[in-house]
Amino acid sequence: MKESQLLKLDQAVQLLCDAADDNSPAVISYLKDGRWQIANSTLSEVTGDGLEIGMITEIENGVASLPVNQPVGVSLKFEYIKYIFETHVTAIGQDINGDANKSYTLALPDRIEMMQRRAYYRVAAPMSMNVNVTLWHRGYNDCQIDAPNEVYWQANLVDLSAGGLMMSIKADSSRHFNQNQYLGLQFTPTYYQKPIILEGKINRLSQCDETGRLNIAVEFLGLEASSEGREKIHRLISIVNAYSMQNKGLGNQAAAQEAADLAQADADANTAVPEQAAEFSE
Repeated sequence: MKESQLLKLDQAVQLLCDAADDNSPAVISYLKDGRWQIANSTLSEVTGDGLEIGMITEIENGVASLPVNQPVGVSLKFEYIKYIFETHVTAIGQDINGDANKSYTLALPDRIEMMQRRAYYRVAAPMSMNVNVTLWHRGYNDCQIDAPNEVYWQANLVDLSAGGLMMSIKADSSRHFNQNQYLGLQFTPTYYQKPIILEGKINRLSQCDETGRLNIAVEFLGLEASSEGREKIHRLISIVNAYSMQNKGLGNQAAAQEAADLAQADADANTAVPEQAAEFSE
């Protein structure tokens, strides 16, 4: 079963219209001051000018103000399925409720990818493997002037999905980390693969009762906003499937074959060009 597929032109337009009619919520990701921001919005209407969305509210800083031509990634959940695409701001107007807050018009995307829900399930790292995660601060703490004593830290992967991971680290490192902090991450999924580098944001910190170590739950950032990021999503899906196979006791060879088959299926889905033009028209 393919974990994702590209929508054809008519399917994509119909999806956006249906989601706007339902005022579906959407998660917007974009670069601001050199780091990824995550914000919430609502689809309101599809017009000849593009996709109208309501006020954008950043998770941390409240109402956002985006300029025209700002590239953004959009993650939309509609009828229990997740859709991702990249686009950009084409116009700024009043909020759809008529108050002083801003609304935005986004260019209709030239491609929308439909992701199966199971693609984002978390899978435990195989017990037969010790997957190390190298992490470092992206800008340190907002309230911190001096760099921390350590430039980077080593943690162990606990579980993984296409949207985030959990890792464990020595408890005495806890003073260096806070919720909502931005991190750079690198880990090598299996012995025969290249490392994968990601950016993320700490969603939750907790101490493991069994080990006494600090568990850090991280959400990946910016993957929906570029073709490179979406390639990483597909690679993460392949890794998650390989881990799942190993956890089921099917062995490294079967896991590697499953990951290879899925990667090829993803590649086929992403290279398939819908009939008609690649861009939407009115």
